[in-house]
Amino acid sequence: MVKLLSIIKENSMDNMGSEREQLSITLRSIITGDDIIEFIQSNEDLNEYYKNKSAKNLSDKKLRLADNVGIVNDVAERIYEIRCRIVHNKASEIDNKILPMTKDVDYLVNDVALLEFIARKVIIANSRQFSLT
Repeated sequence: MVKLLSIIKENSMDNMGSEREQLSITLRSIITGDDIIEFIQSNEDLNEYYKNKSAKNLSDKKLRLADNVGIVNDVAERIYEIRCRIVHNKASEIDNKILPMTKDVDYLVNDVALLEFIARKVIIANSRQFSLT
């Protein structure tokens, strides 16, 4: 956690940047495009979902599964867009919100699987050897 907070602090001291930029910087410091591509391609359902048009139901951001550099930014954009659709659920703020008990919730399963994978990478990247002394 200290490593992650240091990265965020280092990249935001002089230039706060937008939330999108901060998310992208954080992801790039934790995970590689190859990791993401390998994870998606190793799961037939995820691979089909991200290649299929149904992935556009949650976000217009398509993941470039052949671009191991650009995919990290694609994932950051996708996460941010989905987050906004969930968090900004007032009618005046966003038209295509994701609400409980709607069909869009079913599509979240795939993106949540990707988020779980990323969360594991964050935990691993910030872990330390346990010592009793």
